Amino acid sequence: MKRFAHLFILFSLCFLYSCNNSNSSTNGESPVGLWIEYREDGDNYLTSSWKSNIDGSGIFIVDGISENQRMAFTWKKVNSSEIEINANGDTQLLEIKNGLLIENGAFGTTVFKKQ
Repeated sequence: MKRFAHLFILFSLCFLYSCNNSNSSTNGESPVGLWIEYREDGDNYLTSSWKSNIDGSGIFIVDGISENQRMAFTWKKVNSSEIEINANGDTQLLEIKNGLLIENGAFGTTVFKKQ
């Protein structure tokens, strides 16, 4: 009987942990991690990426031919699907939607996939 009680408690804790994790994903995906620009044609010339850290800091990287350009930024979540980026005093909103990071810029939309 004790064994059954222990198994029941273990199962209950696993279930509660699972529910807690699934609730956090419905509140919006975490921006923390490496997001690499996605291009349908596979061209990787001058691709960019966002690397955001859990402490609210990050680096924007543009891969060039011979070197990479890097720019530090800070970020904060505005709501469950928007992130505010602050780089050198300029702010920009990025959107997380369907597992993608979306940057709406002056020259169009750029899509990033989390690695």
